[in-house]
Amino acid sequence: MAGVPFEAITALATPQSIESARTLVARKSERIRAKAAVDTVFQSGDRPLSTEANHALRVAIRNNRAPVGVAGVQPVFFNDYVAAATAVESTERQLELNLAREVAVARLSLLESSRTLVQRYLVFAAPGARDFLSEQITQSSIDTETISPRRNAARKLEQRLLLYLQ
Repeated sequence: MAGVPFEAITALATPQSIESARTLVARKSERIRAKAAVDTVFQSGDRPLSTEANHALRVAIRNNRAPVGVAGVQPVFFNDYVAAATAVESTERQLELNLAREVAVARLSLLESSRTLVQRYLVFAAPGARDFLSEQITQSSIDTETISPRRNAARKLEQRLLLYLQ
């Protein structure tokens, strides 16, 4: 065997998170365009908004969020910014969900692949590294219910295992 099968590496991919991140970048650029349109109206000196809507929009732009608590019919630039900011917030939540789910699946796949594949390659490792990795691999849980939280030690182990799988 000349190396690790590609299936072990492709199982670590996070395609939905990548797609969500691309969508988020597109939504943020839409929000930037909508924000520029709002800035143009603010700089023109016109007052097309009520005091309440004006304040809510300024606060929302400062915080990169959608304005809240504004009732009534608003101008197009206001509605465009609300739609763009809401889309960004929604896409951010979707990205968080996708990332959490896919990282958990990738971690489980990494542990499973390491348990089956890395053991063969530990023969070539230094004795201290071999013993450490062998012990960590056997102690690691593959059960989805009991996988350890992703703390510093877990990240360090996962980095080492990933390097061996590459």
